[in-house]
Amino acid sequence: MFSGVHMRRRDFISALSGAAWSLTAHAEPLKQMRRVGFLRVGPPPASFIDGFRQGLRDLGYVEGQHYVIEYSLAQSAAQIPEAAAELVRRKVNIIVASGTPSVLPARDAAGQIPVVFVAAIDPVAAGLVASLARPGKNITGMTTISADVLTKRLQLVRELLPKLTKVVFLVRESSPDTAHYVKESATAARSLGIELQIAIERDPKDIEGIFVAAQGASALMGGR
Repeated sequence: MFSGVHMRRRDFISALSGAAWSLTAHAEPLKQMRRVGFLRVGPPPASFIDGFRQGLRDLGYVEGQHYVIEYSLAQSAAQIPEAAAELVRRKVNIIVASGTPSVLPARDAAGQIPVVFVAAIDPVAAGLVASLARPGKNITGMTTISADVLTKRLQLVRELLPKLTKVVFLVRESSPDTAHYVKESATAARSLGIELQIAIERDPKDIEGIFVAAQGASALMGGR
């Protein structure tokens, strides 16, 4: 199950919940409690996890009755592989990889455990699946990356700043889809006649220097 960005937030999270449940539905009898591993850098926003629970309730599944969520939350992207391995050691039935840094470590650690992800990533370019139509393997999910959306973001910034000429685009080196994201952003910027400067965060300590370097630009935008 793959989806883009043209969904309401509640529908998006409900669909993610459905994907997670459908991947585990065949694994064991319905009467047995399922353990959903939740992998992420930092705690999930309340609206996200509440929406995830609501999506499962819409399907007739109640937390504490049909499933439990086991969190493995890393403090940084560098700690995600160990956090993923911890979920495997706990023998969860499925791993929900929330956020781009979680996706590849979840896949690498999961083995035969199904993985459902939500991230800004091109799953084909990242080597997660063979194609969107037939992902195969034991991984599926939703992506919010889109060239149309990147173009729209730049258009909105230009509407706010009519004299916009240069944008600094901030991305994380640790993100598995940074190269693709930068490529799509550059294409969008060229189509609008905007100069794009790429700033790469290799370490959280880089942020202060990036802000200083961006002072000559019209705007600073965050990538992934």
